[in-house]
Amino acid sequence: MLAIVLLIVVDVATLGVLLLVGLYCLELMLAVLPWPETTRVEPLSRLRFAVLIPAHNEQAILGRTLKALIPTLGPNDRVLVVAENCTDSTATVARQAHAEVIELHDPSRRGKGYAIDFGLEHLQADSPDGVVFLDADCQVDSDTVLTLGTSAVTMRRPAQGMTFTDADPDATPAQTTSHLAMRFKYLVRALGLSRLTGLCYLTDTTVALPWSLTYNFRLADDQAVDEAQLGLDLTVAGTPPLLVPHAWVTRPWRQRSDQAGMSQSSLESNYFRTLLTQVPRLFCQGLTRGRPDVVGLSVDLAIPPLPLLAAVWLLTLTAALACVPMGATAWPALLLMLGGGGLILSVTAGWFFHCRKQISLRDLCGALFHVLSPSAANRAAAEAASRRGAAG
Repeated sequence: MLAIVLLIVVDVATLGVLLLVGLYCLELMLAVLPWPETTRVEPLSRLRFAVLIPAHNEQAILGRTLKALIPTLGPNDRVLVVAENCTDSTATVARQAHAEVIELHDPSRRGKGYAIDFGLEHLQADSPDGVVFLDADCQVDSDTVLTLGTSAVTMRRPAQGMTFTDADPDATPAQTTSHLAMRFKYLVRALGLSRLTGLCYLTDTTVALPWSLTYNFRLADDQAVDEAQLGLDLTVAGTPPLLVPHAWVTRPWRQRSDQAGMSQSSLESNYFRTLLTQVPRLFCQGLTRGRPDVVGLSVDLAIPPLPLLAAVWLLTLTAALACVPMGATAWPALLLMLGGGGLILSVTAGWFFHCRKQISLRDLCGALFHVLSPSAANRAAAEAASRRGAAG
């Protein structure tokens, strides 16, 4: 009896993993198709934009950011730097670069959310047509602000640009894996999801909002704004974020060696939290409101980050192979092997078209070996067990 139950569990797990792997591969393959030029929005010079940059002790890099940013702005645009509880010369550096500066000195109001709220309150006296939110370390392209702001204002939707992180030439395999996973999530999969559903997620930078929607970014009851949650709520409300792939910024790799796994751990923690809270809610709301795009978004949220997906695939394949001597059919294992081959093929295609300049082929192979190694599978199983124990 126990063997029968085990075989059923493995078959169900195989179907679930194949579904997730198939959707992941579909998104990656859609992302490698050329993005049509018709998705560009013609910039309108008569619009007024404000670039809001929250900054906390960013004197080392803010000057370089403003030097690249200010020449790209129109005559009616403005840059507002919010120096939030700074103990260095961030405000002085911003003023020397001819940016508008306001300073927030309140130990009880610390964090990016308070800085954004303080900046929007300041802009309200002379509100622009749209606001572009950038981090202090973002290096913009010549048309980033104009394209992103115009997209948000003319489409009356939040606009999400692309953020590229510079590679670290001295990265460890764990850091390379983390960088690869984040680049696939926020670039490659974002392009595929936009093609599949017409939707995208909001991140914490390279975002533009028409002024009429900026009230969503204001603090409520002293609670910090969660950009990802805001994007999901706006999608359900009928004003989903718009992906603007031609508006992009780059930012330096600033992860220390003692933080090698933090970004990936953060991705996985956010994934499990989203899987339990957001996926069921969005799936039900998409069905009840007749919104197939929202249903598709909920399914996309159920796909784990690349290292976790690979570890789950490997664990399921191992279990399927172990069940063959117990009398189980070999089809689940064979299908999983085909799915694994498709995963490797689609990841390689996504890397070739979108990541090869940042991550070498050798580093890609090292990252794939890192996530497919038995130690990675053991780590995933241990983390899942610890989460179940904490939940219990």
